[in-house]
Amino acid sequence: MALLVQLALIVIIIRCVYVGINLVRQSKKDWLNIAFYVAVIIVALSLFF
Repeated sequence: MALLVQLALIVIIIRCVYVGINLVRQSKKDWLNIAFYVAVIIVALSLFF
């Protein structure tokens, strides 16, 4: 079960990084969404380690 949770956290981190990069690349930046995805990455990393 712990392995499944770790795999889920890896997927969450990868997805948030991908979406965050795409949001930063846009000409009109949506800072609230960027902040949300950064917060999700921080929380997921804190649970992962």
